[in-house]
Amino acid sequence: MGRLAKNVRVDIKVVSSFLDGCAYPHEDDETQRHFVVEIAKGMSREDALLVLAHEMVHVRQYAR
Repeated sequence: MGRLAKNVRVDIKVVSSFLDGCAYPHEDDETQRHFVVEIAKGMSREDALLVLAHEMVHVRQYAR
């Protein structure tokens, strides 16, 4: 497995979306240290936390 990038930054946004969540590299970042996680609004707190945990797995994958 590859090494994680150091000093990773994650911006979390609550948005209107047809997806429960998504994660992607920030558009202005070429170093793969700045990411955006979007969570759909209107979910229960428990569901939002589950989606956030899932999306953080993708952040980890990007950061490697």
